[in-house]
Amino acid sequence: MSVGLTAAEIHQCRETSDAFLPGTAVIQAKTATADGQGGQTWTYAARTGGTVDARLAMENEQPQELAGRIADVSSWVLTIPATTTITETDRVVFDSLTYDVLSIMTRTPEEIARRVRLVRID
Repeated sequence: MSVGLTAAEIHQCRETSDAFLPGTAVIQAKTATADGQGGQTWTYAARTGGTVDARLAMENEQPQELAGRIADVSSWVLTIPATTTITETDRVVFDSLTYDVLSIMTRTPEEIARRVRLVRID
């Protein structure tokens, strides 16, 4: 019979994991803004509580066709505290570079850290 971690054990694991997040990420939420001509444009602004400790690592780099040319596209994995709010429509600024969120890795009830796949915006 398997027994899960207690709430106290999960909390301790999260504190330990969070201590090894050496950088800072700013999570920006996507919002619609009127363009003054009856339409809208998309803008990004930092979420409330969206500045968090983080670690960023390259996941892979592979050639893809973009605008009729072959380009190397890198995906990245961002590790942030488990309690951080982030969605697939958000952007992340890390070390002055901006990334789009591709996906949020599967969460579990005993999630120790949240992991998010990103792609860099040039």
